[in-house]
Amino acid sequence: MRSVVLSVFALFAIAAAVVGGPAARAAENHAALTKAAAEHAIKRLIGYVKSDPYMKVVRTYIHGGAHQIDPKCKAKILNRSGFVILAMPEFKAGVAHPVAGAWKDLFQVDRCGHNVTFNVLATARPDKPPKIGLLLPGETGAPVVMQTQGKVEAAALTLGMKAAACRNPSTAIIADTRLQKVLIPAKLDKQGHVISGAWREIWSVEACDKTEPVAIIFHVQKNRISFKAEPVSRKK
Repeated sequence: MRSVVLSVFALFAIAAAVVGGPAARAAENHAALTKAAAEHAIKRLIGYVKSDPYMKVVRTYIHGGAHQIDPKCKAKILNRSGFVILAMPEFKAGVAHPVAGAWKDLFQVDRCGHNVTFNVLATARPDKPPKIGLLLPGETGAPVVMQTQGKVEAAALTLGMKAAACRNPSTAIIADTRLQKVLIPAKLDKQGHVISGAWREIWSVEACDKTEPVAIIFHVQKNRISFKAEPVSRKK
């Protein structure tokens, strides 16, 4: 069973209030400076994630993850398909990489005929280039706390191995995650966090050279999220 680094999906916004009076104008100027600094940091981050040193490390991790899923397949990275800032980047003069911040980088990968999203998590460090890790592949909306606990992944792998009649956990891995159906439309708070809703995902489990689907149902209620793993019946 592999270990994965997981992350929460966050929204980042910059806003400045416009009011009257000298004190308000000072606050407005400060907000403008803050906004300008933030925009500059984001611009530098975008330039950094396009750089050869960064992309070289990212490609290594993606190919390594694809090899874990299917050692016989030589995966091909197609394109970057998304980019999410999780924590505001900070830069230091004379240093190319950010010294603080975190982001999620999404890439479309052709895994021998299977188009899969590979999710890369990057966490900036003050004294060296960012720490890179792979998230679960695909489109899961599972939040960071639940995923880092490993309970959802463990439940999916257990059901996948049972369906595959596999008793070798070292062969078990999550190969893809996809949204199947929205059961209850999501409601968001002002920060963009889901506070209620429910959805069903299908996770593909590779185990003992077999691929088995497992259903994961997520339910958010009163800002708390729960999950239920179910086998997927195959119609004969």
